[in-house]
Amino acid sequence: MTMPALFAFLHHVAAFALVAALVVELVLVREEITLQAARRVLLADLVYGAAAGGVLVAGLLRVFFFEKGAGYYLHSAPFIAKVSLFAMIALLSRWSRRRSSSNVARLHVTVYTRAHCCCCHKALDLLEQYRRRHGFTLEE
Repeated sequence: MTMPALFAFLHHVAAFALVAALVVELVLVREEITLQAARRVLLADLVYGAAAGGVLVAGLLRVFFFEKGAGYYLHSAPFIAKVSLFAMIALLSRWSRRRSSSNVARLHVTVYTRAHCCCCHKALDLLEQYRRRHGFTLEE
């Protein structure tokens, strides 16, 4: 009797964490994007992904092992609508990430350097590695 309650609790905690991480991301992207803010957005996105995985795993375990059984849930219209919405959001998230990463190719970076500056050359070398990987244009 305690296992169904435990997985129901975990499922709900993951769902609340998912919504909280999404709200944190929305607040953070409205701020000026600095290195620190970008790191916070990445952390919130990591929490969002982990929470979504937790919702999915705990939910599937509840359906197949701890609740009324798959026969009940797979014939329930609200359950099918909820799972379909969750899958659609996941697919849209993947599509938007692919689309935003393709925008990097249109990026043009101009770097202003000083002659004989070792830091400038290290930065240029690093940017050149990223340029080869992502395809943006780099001008010195």
